[in-house]
Amino acid sequence: MVRKGHGWFVGAFDLGAHWRSYLADFDARRHRDEAVVRVTPRLLGQLPDLLEPVVARAALDSAGPPGADGRVEVVVPVESVEHAVGVLLRLGAEAEVMAPVGLRARMAEVVAALAETYGVPCEPLTRVGGGVVHKPAVVPRN
Repeated sequence: MVRKGHGWFVGAFDLGAHWRSYLADFDARRHRDEAVVRVTPRLLGQLPDLLEPVVARAALDSAGPPGADGRVEVVVPVESVEHAVGVLLRLGAEAEVMAPVGLRARMAEVVAALAETYGVPCEPLTRVGGGVVHKPAVVPRN
């Protein structure tokens, strides 16, 4: 060990290499599962803008050939079902979760709840700063 200034250094320590190694190991520990997702070609090109870099890179690297409908199957590293739902919802209708079954089922539950929430027409409430704030109209449900 060598003392330089206010710190101790061991040989030729490469902080950049250490940090890259640490982050790669962290991502491997964090992403303990995978989701199989079918995406449109347009969405495939947008993955780097919609997913964190390590996840987007893994998805792009796993991309298979286009199916008959043009969609491509990718494998997306995920942390947990609940976390994956939030991440994958941002991909919108151009993505379809195929596996695991539990994640697909949870996505269906959340999307159904969203459809119910947003299926209610809205009427204007008030003007705020030049914009219009809406409140849901009261619509009886059967």
